[in-house]
Amino acid sequence: MLSLEMEEDVVLRVKGMEKMLEGIVRELKANKGVVDEFIRDDIARFRHCSKDVITHHTQVSRNVRKRLEDVTIHSQKRVRKTAQSNLLYGVLCGMSFCMLLQLM
Repeated sequence: MLSLEMEEDVVLRVKGMEKMLEGIVRELKANKGVVDEFIRDDIARFRHCSKDVITHHTQVSRNVRKRLEDVTIHSQKRVRKTAQSNLLYGVLCGMSFCMLLQLM
């Protein structure tokens, strides 16, 4: 249940880490000429993991927003129905009171 700001923060941090890793790879290529398979595998795993993290948090955030919309719609319907009932009872009570006054 991340807010939109937190979701954006997670995305920015992961993208920043990816850029940092790409910079490390460039440095290693420049200095060594070849990047070890071990490092390539780590970078591939990190990218896969970061996409999973972003996807997970995005999905959770969407689910929370959807539930919030559903609850808001439900509560608005309930408030509207209560207001209509109160108006009806008010009119009926007013009419009853007027009739009693007329009978007196």
